[in-house]
Amino acid sequence: MKKLLFVFASLALVATASAEGTEMKASGDFRVRYWNNDNPAGATGAAADAESHWDQRANVGFTYAKSEDLSFHLGLNHNSTWGTAPVQSGTHAGTADLLVTEAWGFWKATDSMAVKFGRGALDWADGTVISANTWEQTQKVFEGIMANYYSEWATIGFFGVKGFDTVSANTATDIPEGNFYGFTFDVKNLPDWMKGFKAHVLQ
Repeated sequence: MKKLLFVFASLALVATASAEGTEMKASGDFRVRYWNNDNPAGATGAAADAESHWDQRANVGFTYAKSEDLSFHLGLNHNSTWGTAPVQSGTHAGTADLLVTEAWGFWKATDSMAVKFGRGALDWADGTVISANTWEQTQKVFEGIMANYYSEWATIGFFGVKGFDTVSANTATDIPEGNFYGFTFDVKNLPDWMKGFKAHVLQ
């Protein structure tokens, strides 16, 4: 059983700057965790999984908005496990990742229609359908396009995601690309006894 003993630090940063009619907002968080894994062997003669380690993660995001109708977001993620990526004489060993986890654009075409495209996270129905899974060192992200239509009674969304696109060495047996599509329905103005009504169709 994996036990998370404590979260050492959490830092949130918010800053705003304006230049030539473009507003820039920065945000981020920093996390350090200590793990103590003590998993007994599942069979006679098998080795137990017992180890402990520290890991850390830093997320930084920058959003540039020309107006409420047009914006761009860039998200960076650095994560590492302590001791696996020491710096010696200017060289790096082990693993310490710096990733572009989000890079998306947003365009509000009309008062009732908006489009978001690029790389970003999907988090639907409080993470029960699709989740960004921010518990992990690197969140789950997708690349594609999503369009939302807003009405008085519901928000209707369509999305298309490219799961992977590879040049197959054996096109007769391998799948060169994978895509999935879907619709989302989020009903508004519900009775007091109903917390929410959301429907999702995935293909």
